[in-house]
Amino acid sequence: MKKIILYSSILIAPVIANAACPQDKAEIFRCTTAAGKSIEVCQNGNQVEYSYGKPNGRPEIVINQPKRFLELWVANELISKDSYTTLAIPNGKTRYIVYDSVSANATEVVGQI
Repeated sequence: MKKIILYSSILIAPVIANAACPQDKAEIFRCTTAAGKSIEVCQNGNQVEYSYGKPNGRPEIVINQPKRFLELWVANELISKDSYTTLAIPNGKTRYIVYDSVSANATEVVGQI
């Protein structure tokens, strides 16, 4: 199983990359990897599109799925007040995962893949 782990804010906070979803789609997630690739998750009604590739270029991977096939996990730590959000986009036997972790004690935002 291939997993992509990133820091950004899924579904609830600002975006940290350069590219953007088309105007007819709502942006759910966006970031730039350490290798300079762009990852975007956009929504149009009940359809969600995951794309990965060089910014301003043709995506290497594009997956379109109805929202009902996505997996979303949200967890909040009561003591540390940290929060975690994971969104999995299935594609056959592979699930592409974008991950958000926010620490109440964080002083710096770091993106990684």
